[in-house]
Amino acid sequence: MKGFVISISALLLLSALLVFSQFYLNLNLERESEVVSVFSVEKAGFVRSDLSVDLNKLLETSVDVNRGVSFTEIFLRDKLPSDLNKLNVLGLRSFLSSVYAKQQNISIEVDFNKLVDGKTELVFSNALQYDYSYANDTNVFFYVPASDSNVTVFDINVTVNDSVVSSIPWSLNPSGDINVSLRYEDGNGVITSSGKLDSSTLNTFTFNYSGNPNDSFSVEIGAIEGSQKALRISESFDNAATRSSISVRAVVPSSSDNLYWFYDADLNFSVADVNSSGKILIGENF
Repeated sequence: MKGFVISISALLLLSALLVFSQFYLNLNLERESEVVSVFSVEKAGFVRSDLSVDLNKLLETSVDVNRGVSFTEIFLRDKLPSDLNKLNVLGLRSFLSSVYAKQQNISIEVDFNKLVDGKTELVFSNALQYDYSYANDTNVFFYVPASDSNVTVFDINVTVNDSVVSSIPWSLNPSGDINVSLRYEDGNGVITSSGKLDSSTLNTFTFNYSGNPNDSFSVEIGAIEGSQKALRISESFDNAATRSSISVRAVVPSSSDNLYWFYDADLNFSVADVNSSGKILIGENF
């Protein structure tokens, strides 16, 4: 009888040990799954951040945003023409698919087609857009497609490593609806213009070099290609060594929504069980 009791007790103890062992095994598997899931989410964030930094370096445009209660300041900095060949994004695409994906053990696809057609498009969540056309003579275009940008102020600074021969200023209008400030500097000194412009018309400030009317630099504000309160800055330098650095401060009414901006390029990738798709976010402001 005593042997039977001991056998039953041993069997019950063994069963309990098996149950607890299975419980802890399942618990460890769940924890490992959670760790893998968290790691995959974090890695997905790192991948997006890497691509954002690399793409922004290749396309050069710098954007900063200061969002206040009533007004938002958008700061843009760029060069005309670019110091870099923007078609280098094709090399980035090849690197991502052939090298980076293997290094990170992920599946990745990018679509840069809209960035290698002679124009890069940087899009803001409030419908503003910044295009950099680089096919021939370069220009940048800040606007809302077929609509009003609602910009109230444009502060523009330009530096050119050439010497202007002549300039044709725009006509300031005291009753205009957009405040402008232009500071232009080159080897011959500084030219400035401050006041108001009528945004319902095209207002152009042109700087000419070498006496050739096609060797020029221009700043346009107003109605451009169906858009209102738009800004376009263009160069058609004859001297291949001539470069311009531009910085623009644009003021627009603030929205209650967060402001973010991205290049018009599509990204699709997967890390373990985490899948992600969408545009490549360049920046955001809360």
